[in-house]
Amino acid sequence: QILSAKELKQVQDDKTRLTEHFIQTLPLLLDKYRADPEKLANLLAIPQYFDLDIYTTSRQESNLDFLLKKIISIVEKLHDTEVLETCAKTLEQLCTEGNAIYTRCDVARSTLIDMIVNKYKEAVDEWRSLIEGAVKYCICACFFGILWDLRHLEELMESGSNGTQELALLKHNLNNFMEAMKEMLLLGPSQVYKEEAYIVICDILVMFCDQLANNPHLGDLVYYADRNLQMILNDFIQSYVFVMEDDDEQDEHSKIEELHKRRNFLASFCKLIVYNVIPTKVACDIFKHYVKYYNDYGDIIKATLGKAREINKTNCARTMALSLTLLFKDLQRDGIRVNRQSEEFISLKELAKRFALSFGLDAVKNREAITALHREGILFSVNPLENIEDPTGPPPNLPFLEILTEFTNKLLKQDKRVVLTFLDRRITAGMPSSRGEDWQPLLMYRNSLVHGETDQPPVTSKRAYGRKKKEVLDGQEVDVPVLELSPDAVEEEEGVVEEAEDQTSDQEFVSGVPTSWSAPGILCPWYPRPLALPPIPGSQIPGVVRRSSGDEYPPILHLGSLLIGDCAPIVTPNQR
Repeated sequence: QILSAKELKQVQDDKTRLTEHFIQTLPLLLDKYRADPEKLANLLAIPQYFDLDIYTTSRQESNLDFLLKKIISIVEKLHDTEVLETCAKTLEQLCTEGNAIYTRCDVARSTLIDMIVNKYKEAVDEWRSLIEGAVKYCICACFFGILWDLRHLEELMESGSNGTQELALLKHNLNNFMEAMKEMLLLGPSQVYKEEAYIVICDILVMFCDQLANNPHLGDLVYYADRNLQMILNDFIQSYVFVMEDDDEQDEHSKIEELHKRRNFLASFCKLIVYNVIPTKVACDIFKHYVKYYNDYGDIIKATLGKAREINKTNCARTMALSLTLLFKDLQRDGIRVNRQSEEFISLKELAKRFALSFGLDAVKNREAITALHREGILFSVNPLENIEDPTGPPPNLPFLEILTEFTNKLLKQDKRVVLTFLDRRITAGMPSSRGEDWQPLLMYRNSLVHGETDQPPVTSKRAYGRKKKEVLDGQEVDVPVLELSPDAVEEEEGVVEEAEDQTSDQEFVSGVPTSWSAPGILCPWYPRPLALPPIPGSQIPGVVRRSSGDEYPPILHLGSLLIGDCAPIVTPNQR
């Protein structure tokens, strides 16, 4: 709508009267209503309708300076969004080019912008220079906040309340917090941050493990450690725990404190294994340091070994075999041929000896575990069977059989025959025509299995037959049947094993690790079955000795200075 000349003159007169009135009173009103953001925003909008020329024609420059100072003061002290936006629009109007007051207002605007930029820089510097302890305590506060939320949710459900909203909020906060801690552990700018994030992650995994599934309302809160998180935690342990002391200038007290901190890191990781939060197999990188770091962490690793064996002897034995093979592969780095007289190889044999001693004297209870370990070791030793560098030579991993010899005395006599047959079937195509030095590990291992009777596999009739032998078991003399396998029976057994192996390949790492490594007393259906063993008197399943599915986990594990039994309730395998 186009205004008439009379209407335009009326508008101009109203603007002049409004300007003349508020030029003197507006600064005072801004002071009076500073505590009310709504009224203050309305007052600050008034100068946008001023006739700005009146400031000069009426010689009111002092009031203009007074108004600009009030605007700067308001921007500096208040943080209401509407008020700040109104201040910006008013300054934009006052700083219109061509007005007589432009220079004064532009100087005030530049001063205000400089002040805002300086305050922003100060805030950024203060944030970047935040002391490490402050961030550490913030992480700790968030951790305890989540635990209190969990406790509050449990109380709500005990009182009969639904708690659906609280459950969803806690799950959201838990997932966000764990993602932030994983990022901190990987990319944290300070080692202090990484250490605190590591401790918090381990504690969260214990508190939110699948024991919560016992309560149907809290089952959604279970937080599972996926393969990636397991690798992140393991990398931290390898980088910050298993390190050699190289600071000779550090005083003795500081060294003790540092060692105590590293022991706590290791104990936190071992808790996850003991409580079945992560599979036993993940502990292979821990067990391999048993001998090298025995003085510093030997008691922790030994206790973890014992508890892992109580959970599942077979899985623990396989983990030992994996630890040994990892160290053996380290000896082969850069294609170097393994020197069986080297200090590293002798140290590897010592580790195998320690592992063997940890099984104790009861060969019957450890029967399946020991045979599984031998099986894993034999398969590793003959795979690959061909030696690329020397086609006529032994398999490149054959020296590992000398390591495996340390476990032979843990086999029952009748089981040695089965293991020997399995070995001969595996390496028949690569049997040496002469007893050279390179083939000595094979001959040494075979001799330990046959007790020096002969180097050739025994010849039996086509029919497997049993005979009885007197042995002392638990203080009483009993008849122990000894099974001798015919070639046909051996071939049948090997055919089943080979078929199972063909189905295995890399499936066990599709979803992390095989179920058999984490579920006590259960073998994964696609995992190669153990060697068929001769029966033992008193065993319900012929040839197989397994833990009862109702065995409870041990209640307490003392790792270093930590008492793990105080950290989480015990869960039986049936509950899992």
